[in-house]
Amino acid sequence: MEERFFDFVERWCSLYKPMQHAPGERSKNKRFFLTDTYMGMADFMTQIQPQKSPCVVMESNQEGALGDGIDHPNYTIYFMVRAERMNDGHAAMLAKLEAKKHLQKFVAYIRQKQQEEDPMLSHLSIDDTLPYQTIGPMYNGWYGVMLQLTDAQQYANCLNPDDYITVEEADNDAME
Repeated sequence: MEERFFDFVERWCSLYKPMQHAPGERSKNKRFFLTDTYMGMADFMTQIQPQKSPCVVMESNQEGALGDGIDHPNYTIYFMVRAERMNDGHAAMLAKLEAKKHLQKFVAYIRQKQQEEDPMLSHLSIDDTLPYQTIGPMYNGWYGVMLQLTDAQQYANCLNPDDYITVEEADNDAME
């Protein structure tokens, strides 16, 4: 699911009327973006045109935890809105409230898809309460809400001898 969850988020951005994201690097209505980290996002936001508000930015770097055959990756997603006026506390608050509205719509969409038993979302942890955090300002008056979701994916927890060379082969390679 890891490779596919960002596809799910991008697809939601395409279906969600306030964004109507059009995929593709040269798209005129690109509203979904991937970035490595939060620090990279701050620089990234300087390049997004104001008319791209609202938009979604997702981190490609991940934190997570490995258990006994279960991988628990965390996904970090930002719902971003540009304030209508710079240096205006009221406009900033309205942008954050709008971003939170988009976040709520996204979570409702995930819950609906889980009820429909979408196999991609079956192990995604959507509890009764999901913590979020407002962020901003970022360059050019962007504000948003950050959400982290945790998944539970099975992985092969068995040693596969085909993945390794023998000790003798490794020793011979080291002597050459």
